[in-house]
Amino acid sequence: IAWWYYTQKQYQSSLDKLNVLQQDFIENTEVLQLLGDNYYEMNDFEPALQWYEQAYKLGARSRWLCHVMAYLYDKKQETARAIALYKETLSYDDALTDVHARLGELLPGPEGESYRVKAASLKQAQGN
Repeated sequence: IAWWYYTQKQYQSSLDKLNVLQQDFIENTEVLQLLGDNYYEMNDFEPALQWYEQAYKLGARSRWLCHVMAYLYDKKQETARAIALYKETLSYDDALTDVHARLGELLPGPEGESYRVKAASLKQAQGN
């Protein structure tokens, strides 16, 4: 039911259902991640990140989760954590132009050069 509310953009109703579930399934990473998703969609990024972190610490891993967490840490200017998560995102999918580009921006000099080159190469390939 919580997922259905989420898909219907009824985020508060989804949160109400999830808060009950979360008490009974405190280590269910899908529940934790969906809690984060609801807050994220409501542009309430701090609790979103807290729920995502809990899911991550319990072993939830995916390209999407790492990317959204990297983005949120990037917004908070917690660059070291953002960089680590952006790099982990690429371990799931190395063809993400925006992630390569962002790492190229965050990492100065030679360390970021490979990301800048890869981003340019991916952009060129997408144009063809």
